[in-house]
Amino acid sequence: MREARALARLSHPNIVTVHDFGRAGGYWYFVMEYVDGVNLRQAIRERRFAVAQTLALVAPVCDALQFAHDEGIV
Repeated sequence: MREARALARLSHPNIVTVHDFGRAGGYWYFVMEYVDGVNLRQAIRERRFAVAQTLALVAPVCDALQFAHDEGIV
């Protein structure tokens, strides 16, 4: 529950928004913003990115990680 609350309070353009969370039928859940497409791990494994595209992702990912870190997420 603590982790869900921490994630839900993050508001950054490069971090998926958590709209709701809770427990139902013994299972924990997150209701998150829908992002169309494959995840980054899948895209990397399938080599969907050219080198320039990959490098263009580094700064936004670092910005998102820094923001989360500044908000107390490790």
